[in-house]
Amino acid sequence: MEPLSSRRHPWLAGRRAAITTKHGKERQFGPALQDRAGIDLEVAHYDTDQLGTFTGTVPRTRSARETAARKARLAVELTDCSIGLGNEGSFVPHPAIPLLTSDREIVVMLDIERELEITESVLTTRTNHSQTVVESPSAPADFLARVGFPDHALIVTPVDSLEPTASAIRDVSALTAALDRCFETATSAVIATDLRAHLNPTRQSTLVDLAGQLADRLSRSCPECGAPGWGVTAQEAGLPCGHCGTATRLVAIDTWTCASRRCDHLEQKRRTESAAQECCPYCNP
Repeated sequence: MEPLSSRRHPWLAGRRAAITTKHGKERQFGPALQDRAGIDLEVAHYDTDQLGTFTGTVPRTRSARETAARKARLAVELTDCSIGLGNEGSFVPHPAIPLLTSDREIVVMLDIERELEITESVLTTRTNHSQTVVESPSAPADFLARVGFPDHALIVTPVDSLEPTASAIRDVSALTAALDRCFETATSAVIATDLRAHLNPTRQSTLVDLAGQLADRLSRSCPECGAPGWGVTAQEAGLPCGHCGTATRLVAIDTWTCASRRCDHLEQKRRTESAAQECCPYCNP
């Protein structure tokens, strides 16, 4: 039997799509969409910084999902493609382990020809998101090693400002020059990781994973109407502990829905496994 991930849905194979990005995300999403869905991906050129920046110089006024959907719509509006993609990332405390920072990446795909809308997301603690405050124009070697500099870029900002002195810093001389400029007017500086996709290989790896998830989703057809994009769109907690049966915070029920706006088919599937004792609020309070 042909592997699920290698099937190309006839609604999508041979079509063109655009992704709204200024940070090279077509390099992460393009291969999976081409190889596994038969979709050729191009770039819709737009200054996505207008929709918000990681540094906060441009505030985000929409949720991450709304911003990704806006980018997907722009991809269709700015090109002659009928399929548009938009991605947005956010770095937030992990919902289960708040002391850990997580990267939540969302991609929205719109197909205006077939009236499809698909949202996929991934949550990972695999991130170099970090910053340090320095009181002199020198960078701690242990911090630079921990965040993967110079393969991962940095941003230098005066401690009381949102406006960076320099960003996209990828070599020691540029870092030294940025710190020197910063300390001409400030008494301390923040050195932070630059989280934009084209400057952060760790985030790029997560986007490749997300692209694979999207490709998998596109290979699954709705059992009712045959549209691509059949997948999990909601989850309900309450998986019982395997030892005592107490409900836990782990997912117990997955809701699968069709991606087509013309179809309202859904199925709820209860998970058959049990939660481990260490996840139980009674066994492990």
